[in-house]
Amino acid sequence: MDPTKVNPDIIEFSNGFSIGPGIRHSAEEAFSIMGYMLQMKGLPLLTDLNGKETESIVFHQPDRGRAALTFTNFSGEAIAELPLGPVAITTRSGTFQKLVTISKEKQKIDLDIANLDNRLKISFEASKGDSLTDFGRYVVESGQRNFLSFKVIISKNFNRLGGAFVLTPSPNLVIDSVTPDSNIEGFDVSAITGSGTNPSESLSQQLIVPALSNNLVLTVKAHVISTPVGSISPGGSTISISGTDDNALAASAKSPAVVLTGINFAMANEQGNKLVTNRQYLLGRYVKNGYEIYSATQGWVKEESLKEVNLEKVTVLRGGLQYMIGNSEILPIPKATSRFNFNAKENGKINQSLIQIIGLAEGSNYFMYPVENSTDKELLLKPINFSVFARFSITRDGVLITKNSIGEARNQNFSFNTSIPDFQSGVNEYNVLSIGQKKSNEFNAQIKIILPIVLLTLLIVVIGIIAAIIL
Repeated sequence: MDPTKVNPDIIEFSNGFSIGPGIRHSAEEAFSIMGYMLQMKGLPLLTDLNGKETESIVFHQPDRGRAALTFTNFSGEAIAELPLGPVAITTRSGTFQKLVTISKEKQKIDLDIANLDNRLKISFEASKGDSLTDFGRYVVESGQRNFLSFKVIISKNFNRLGGAFVLTPSPNLVIDSVTPDSNIEGFDVSAITGSGTNPSESLSQQLIVPALSNNLVLTVKAHVISTPVGSISPGGSTISISGTDDNALAASAKSPAVVLTGINFAMANEQGNKLVTNRQYLLGRYVKNGYEIYSATQGWVKEESLKEVNLEKVTVLRGGLQYMIGNSEILPIPKATSRFNFNAKENGKINQSLIQIIGLAEGSNYFMYPVENSTDKELLLKPINFSVFARFSITRDGVLITKNSIGEARNQNFSFNTSIPDFQSGVNEYNVLSIGQKKSNEFNAQIKIILPIVLLTLLIVVIGIIAAIIL
């Protein structure tokens, strides 16, 4: 551009918009221009153009004063008295978050700090078995057989010339495919490999997008790689998209998080008070008109009867091993070498009584079924039911707290749980896994309950007779 022809009174943007004396814009264009200026740290210029000081108003918790608790409550809500018209929301440090228009006295404003630019959006398309938990997270099953679907929307106004975008998954999330909703000439997807990249790890995908006349909708298929207990991210896994708009401003969006959970078991004797080894189990779940038994190589195998399961087609679970759903590789439970009193021999012995299962979807329809390998025919071989869950909460100082079935055993024996090397309260706990009481013990258990009641009744009667004699 010829410097002699530059008008110092006009501000031009790279996308063709400009502002200055005599230049008119529609309300929509003016709103977009203000957004561009705020993203480019132009609040002082807007304030100067308005001819007055910008009022600083602080959000605070409902039912609290303006000077108290200037952060959201446990429901993520905060309030403020704002003037009508365009309002820029920033952090306390002045970082721009969102431009909104206040048009009525009581108005709700949604602010997603992970997705500040609504021209880029990613949503998770939940399917059967995917459970929505607190704070917009989904508990999912791991493995390539359980495809996860994400929807990506790129606004036609994001970059009028087209451009490049990058889809970046979390380390244990693998993108399997990226498909546009219709054939678009010039659209291309390629993996970003980089030097030294492990082929087994998840790869980012580069998207080449042409100039758009309509919003671009993409379907992203992905799956979660099951990881050992100690490597599970408590916050979950996400996919993010990033790009640069036609004003050279970087923008990004992030998907809701998908979370893995599971359960730990400690194999115990019939009384549930002593660790044992050499037991074998099937992992199953109840479904309509039957059962499904887990196979590391075939997934969930439908069965009508537990007594007729072909053990060659399913996975038989044994002590000392980690079973990661969707992964045919079965690994030994790592030894807790970081313990101050680590004893390799003792650690290895205890691990033979433990079973870890990672990557199950949330539900209460699971069971462990003992595979009969005992000469004691009086044992009651029946399914041992259990639940898988995950819950989240936020502390007052903003820390994410995770409660799930890996870290919160609902059926445990503290006397031997605390002796397990990798036991950690609230993080890695073990449920007692006992085949069951003997048949004869069922009657004995009833006697143990009824007999004290009978003895107490007789004692009261005797005391009453003695008291009557004394009187």
